[in-house]
Amino acid sequence: HLVVHISQAVNFVRQHHPSLHGEALVNAAINRNVQESRIDLLAGGKLLRDRQASGRLRIEGCVYQLDTGLIQWLAAPR
Repeated sequence: HLVVHISQAVNFVRQHHPSLHGEALVNAAINRNVQESRIDLLAGGKLLRDRQASGRLRIEGCVYQLDTGLIQWLAAPR
């Protein structure tokens, strides 16, 4: 299940940013996977969508950097 989602993110980035390779491609795919996960959460539940629409819930996306311990917060998908 996870591999399917990661593959979709990689394919999206390759299609929309064909000049990316190596580490840049990996980072872009990671970010896209996080964004898609946020979208999937909202698509899967009316309760979450309603709470987000009312301002009672925010679904944030971030990437945890294992080597540094830092968190990179991502902007909301458009």
